[in-house]
Amino acid sequence: MVVFTGYFKNRRELYDSLLDHWEREMTDVAIEEAKRFRGPPEDRIWHLMGQVMDSRMAGYDLAIWHWAQSDEKADIVFRRTLNKRFTFAKRMFKEAGFNKTQAEARGRMIVVYMMGESTLIPDEPSKRQELLKKQYEILTKS
Repeated sequence: MVVFTGYFKNRRELYDSLLDHWEREMTDVAIEEAKRFRGPPEDRIWHLMGQVMDSRMAGYDLAIWHWAQSDEKADIVFRRTLNKRFTFAKRMFKEAGFNKTQAEARGRMIVVYMMGESTLIPDEPSKRQELLKKQYEILTKS
């Protein structure tokens, strides 16, 4: 921990900083960017999907989830962040014309898909882009 002495008082402060960075930069930034997007609701969904994949915003999600299994603070942050993602995704699908139940189901599917696709499947970028487009089409069709 000698390297971190000038920046953090202790290990917990370092961990809290990592969690804060993950929540803020990998979720709050994406949501704010999507809120500023001007265009049809379906395009907002596509824009957010591309942003998350291109920026690898979900790249640490699996690690944070694993950490949350054994750390109470990480679990709180993980659950809060996941809830933010689910809530915003549901909102996007409601704005795209889906009823509450459909919007919630599609919102949860897109969040879980983006988290898993980014971390678990080592596809080539071109294949990932092709599959992303298919996922988008499936999720946004009535």
